Amino acid sequence: MNIKEKCSESVTALRRVIAKRLSYKDGIYRLYLLMEDKRIVRLLFEKEGGLNIGDIFVGRAVDHAKNINAFYLDIGRDEKVFMQSDEKTADKRLRLLRVISLPYGSKLARVTEKLGLTPEEEEALREKASHMKGCGLLKSGGSGMAESLKFLEGQLSGRWLTEDEELWREAEEQRKVWGIESVVPELYSDKDVSLDMLFDVKKRLSDICMDRVHLPSGGEIVISPTEAMYVIDVNTSKMTAGKNREETFLKINLEAAEYLAWQTGARNMAGIIIADMINMKEDENITILLEELKMQLGRLNPPAQVADITKLGLIEITRKRKGNSIYEIRHILNSTILI
Repeated sequence: MNIKEKCSESVTALRRVIAKRLSYKDGIYRLYLLMEDKRIVRLLFEKEGGLNIGDIFVGRAVDHAKNINAFYLDIGRDEKVFMQSDEKTADKRLRLLRVISLPYGSKLARVTEKLGLTPEEEEALREKASHMKGCGLLKSGGSGMAESLKFLEGQLSGRWLTEDEELWREAEEQRKVWGIESVVPELYSDKDVSLDMLFDVKKRLSDICMDRVHLPSGGEIVISPTEAMYVIDVNTSKMTAGKNREETFLKINLEAAEYLAWQTGARNMAGIIIADMINMKEDENITILLEELKMQLGRLNPPAQVADITKLGLIEITRKRKGNSIYEIRHILNSTILI
């Protein structure tokens, strides 16, 4: 079996969901850890009684920040939201707005007028909105609970676990609502070994929070978030090239492609991602790497695409935003689980 086949070999992973409630200074949050074997592959996070990604509101502009081409809007809640716009004036008309990011720190929640619906769905929503007297919630974007249950749908050995009785009862109700009868939520109650201990939750979360991620070969990837994008640098670290540098670099790059995709999904990185892989000279090896990267990124939910490779060998990746990234909620995790 060659290098590419080894890195692409797939084995059915054992799926689990661990559901938790976290008490933070501004409220109660729900955390769903979606795991395959010993890895967190997705992380769902939401505030109880708060905004959710995908919620659609009727709102109106209340202030215009001309210097940054943005509006502040009222959506019928205590907190205002933020929207980028090239409009010159903040007219008071009612608008349909979809939440695309949640508030964190001093940053407000962001919304857009791009609803992501079919024409028929949008027409039905606008008809519903026409009967509303002011700003308010028009359509819920769904919940992490439902998504966590769907993650296990069809998984004969999948397990949904929590130590929180309220979450367990809600999961029992939601699986019936969504028709996911194959998923049986478990209320875990071992007094000697907690769920966090059993699944080493602190270690698994640390794996997707650290800046440096070590590869099995001895190489590493370094993940650096910026305001505009994410930058991922692949290097050999402690691994020596040996006699065949090209083969060694291909091996590290193929490992890095798999780890890059895992970390992208687990950290929920979106927008523009720039990957600086180890330079290779042979066109065939570059093609093998790009094919592997496209396959790995295509498995994500939502998938990511390889958009371009620059003259300097940098690979540009794009991914649609869905939910919050780990960097937007890390301060809460640091104060609750990772302390």
